Amino acid sequence: MFDADDAVVHNWPGVHDGRPLQRAWDLMNAVAEGMSRSEFERELFGLCAQQFGWAREMLKHPVSIAGVHVHTLDAAGHAYADDEDALGRAYDRVGGFVDEIVAALGEDDELLVVSDHGMRAAFYPPDAGEKPASHSWRAYASSTADTYPKSVYDVRRWAEERAAESGTGASGTDEGIDMPTDRLRELGYLD
Repeated sequence: MFDADDAVVHNWPGVHDGRPLQRAWDLMNAVAEGMSRSEFERELFGLCAQQFGWAREMLKHPVSIAGVHVHTLDAAGHAYADDEDALGRAYDRVGGFVDEIVAALGEDDELLVVSDHGMRAAFYPPDAGEKPASHSWRAYASSTADTYPKSVYDVRRWAEERAAESGTGASGTDEGIDMPTDRLRELGYLD
């Protein structure tokens, strides 16, 4: 869907420059090796602010779809899987960035927020006996539309249905959305 002339993408694994993702991974490793939490959060939330700032800026331009991958909650989940308060603060910070995007949406704009997995946490009862800071199957999706994908495997279908309902595809025509299925398969989103 990001191949259309009027579609834009930032920091999307397998689709666009992944240096910001690598920076988030480097920060996760650094905090595990002793980087102070204050430095980790300053760097991680600074990166997060840049990514949400990019998304907010794209709302001011004639684009059909803008996608950005933000790795903040994944990094915080690895770093704070044993600290409910710190992880809660990370979720609150990212929630604030999402609220800013929602407030900036135009009348015809929609927002979809989706994760590809959740994180196991020492303080979350369903994860008892599991390794904290490891990925879980609890993915998340939310939308400003009336519906949202129920699974990461439903994102493509959901997006195509939304485009069909609006009568336009990613390029502003009735061609539908052309998603990079090979890349989605590589990332494990498609069978």
